[in-house]
Amino acid sequence: FSAVDALAAIGTDGALWLSLVHRGSGPIRAAVIIDQFRGAATAEVRTLSAEVPWAINTLERPDAIKPRDTTTSVNGGAFTLDLLPFSVVRVRVPAN
Repeated sequence: FSAVDALAAIGTDGALWLSLVHRGSGPIRAAVIIDQFRGAATAEVRTLSAEVPWAINTLERPDAIKPRDTTTSVNGGAFTLDLLPFSVVRVRVPAN
């Protein structure tokens, strides 16, 4: 079984949405090719990740898992993502 699952869709606003789940215990650099989609030069990335797959937020540690928002550059219809272990990543590439 692969360590990463992915799903892509076009939203009602014309943006490309990607969802990736990394179940592995080590980081992965993923190359994403979207050359058939005319999008913006910057993609919005939201990541949820934890040190272990059974991590949860508790009253004692309410921020054990919290979203981290970043961006990445889209060049020539492609970009790279560094996927942290045990992460869920949502990417939005606005339509151009």
